[in-house]
Amino acid sequence: MRYTRYHVAVIGAGAMGLAAAYLLNKEGFQVTVYEKNESAGGQSQSVTLKNGNKADMFYHYFCRSDKAVFNLLEELNLKHKLHFERVRTGILHQREMMNDVIFEDLNGVLDTLALKDVSATAKFRFLWHLLLIRLKGLNLKNDLATAKDVYQKMEGKEAYSFFWDYLLSKKFFKDADKISALFLDCRIKRVMASTSLRGTYYGFYEGGTGAMLNDIIEILKERGVEFRFNTEVISINEEQIKFRNRYNDKIASEYTENIISTIPLHYLIPIVKNLTQKDLDIFCSTENYGCICSMFVLKKPFSDTFWTNVNRRDWDTNGIVDFSSVKTIKDNIVYIPFYMPHNHTNWHKTDKDMLYLSENMLREYLDEDNEIIEKHIYRYEYAQPVFTTDFFDRIKSVKTSLKGFYCADTCYAYPNDRCVDECIKTAERLVKELIRDDEIKALRRKR
Repeated sequence: MRYTRYHVAVIGAGAMGLAAAYLLNKEGFQVTVYEKNESAGGQSQSVTLKNGNKADMFYHYFCRSDKAVFNLLEELNLKHKLHFERVRTGILHQREMMNDVIFEDLNGVLDTLALKDVSATAKFRFLWHLLLIRLKGLNLKNDLATAKDVYQKMEGKEAYSFFWDYLLSKKFFKDADKISALFLDCRIKRVMASTSLRGTYYGFYEGGTGAMLNDIIEILKERGVEFRFNTEVISINEEQIKFRNRYNDKIASEYTENIISTIPLHYLIPIVKNLTQKDLDIFCSTENYGCICSMFVLKKPFSDTFWTNVNRRDWDTNGIVDFSSVKTIKDNIVYIPFYMPHNHTNWHKTDKDMLYLSENMLREYLDEDNEIIEKHIYRYEYAQPVFTTDFFDRIKSVKTSLKGFYCADTCYAYPNDRCVDECIKTAERLVKELIRDDEIKALRRKR
């Protein structure tokens, strides 16, 4: 440990903020974490069910390639709580000619070759492209090319339409045709790292990802990290942070040598003072869509398929995520997520209306002897970064023009999608930059 004096304020107690707090604490910094909500987690928050069990508000899983997660859990002696299980994948799609909806397995090469309504040529080109992505290194030039252009060229229009078009269109809407090919390459590569001839294996933490973050918080508290929940940061100046307690509305301020923010960049625009126009332009250029996620707790398992891609014209979601078959999770939980821009009609519907909409979807496939025990709906305003082409230019630096202020959000996961593993990697990047600058300042003082 090289530092014993300096204080760092970390804004946000999500996965990125907690990882940053851990890394700073390990280096000897004094750390205070500010979180506006009453509990940690951000998009990884957990909820207590009626039976007392914990469940994630939004679904999470880990892949074999998530090395940053494994390393962190091992350092904190928590790796024994992470378990890998075999999961199944399927597709629910609308048949163009017959106008009906069918479910088909999608668990490997043989299932793919057996798909109906797709020509043999399209299936072979699709599989061949996946193999190339898995075996070859990433082509960074695909940052400048759209997924639509690259994937249609590699697989043909028929395969692109069946396998990719609806997934992108129902997640990125007006921006679907602008999404970076490199982003989709990385997402495929991550999932395929968990896939072998024996099947696909995803990792699940006991009690959910929210439980994992709570375990990390308890360890950090023991190591001297201070947490201030229900505390909203309302102003950031050079080496000073002003915050408000959401319980009593009391406003206070503190001096701090450095500040790391891990909350969505858009939240920073009104609260960070004296930023240059260049920084503000970067903050405004990174777009995030919102997510409304319905969660249902069932009496019996819903299915044995963990992930079902949904290609139905009459549904506003592109997937059903079913934790019924996950042994690490004690309850039968099904998630139906809706990603959308903030000007979408659904974003302005009430929670009650969105829950009614998703419940009707679920009941179409719910067995007669099964019951919905409880149901919830959650919103996250900045849930999915919109990774359009030429995205690298927007995330070149985590250092801002304001002295001692560093920031990043899930957009900085690019070219990978946002996930806990990428949050930890981004936290490493933030802390590394802060330490580098601190060492430079120390050398200057010696001179």
